[in-house]
Amino acid sequence: MRSGISPAAMLADHGIDAIVDAPGVGRNLQEHVSIPLSYFTGVPTLNAMTGPLAIPSALLRYFASGTGLMTAVPVLAMAMMRSHGDVAHPDIKLSFGPVCFVVAERKPHHRAGISISVNVASPGSRGEIRLRRFDRADPPVIEHRIMGDPGDVALLVRALPRAARMIETSKLSPLLSGLNNPAEIPRDNAGREDALRSYTSIGFYPVGTGSWSPTTLRS
Repeated sequence: MRSGISPAAMLADHGIDAIVDAPGVGRNLQEHVSIPLSYFTGVPTLNAMTGPLAIPSALLRYFASGTGLMTAVPVLAMAMMRSHGDVAHPDIKLSFGPVCFVVAERKPHHRAGISISVNVASPGSRGEIRLRRFDRADPPVIEHRIMGDPGDVALLVRALPRAARMIETSKLSPLLSGLNNPAEIPRDNAGREDALRSYTSIGFYPVGTGSWSPTTLRS
């Protein structure tokens, strides 16, 4: 954007000459709308390996033998499912990890647990990236607007209890010892939407903001 290839009006606001007026640059930001569904467990998980003393030990073990916590990936299994029986293709992506978090503090919980991120597979919400200031030291403004499409919200409202039932009736169920996040699965759609707006996050797969036509440059 600072090079002059962006929407001309935005560049002018920051005193930048437009080399190419490219309205699509920075627009069309797409991200998976995601809610972490997590449970406490009665068996140890990665939560027991993330304390202040455990991390230095894990680093030493990794450098010494290439084993241990530092070889673990945050997502060990993935699955696709339909939010309801009328859709032609799976529209929900599930990501499983053997760790649960204190969502408000963005850190591992002191109790053992597991997490299943419930993601919208093909989100309709669109965000944007734009300049904050011309100064290169200033980070850009990133607006995901992940709850901007009512269809995404409705999909997760349907998917949340469905994902919970799947976990609670699976072979994992004897290991579970209560919900961590959310504290309970609301029974009605309004309550589920409130939970989504409290806990929904990004899925860490941003795409789509570099759209401009090479033919514009050639002209």
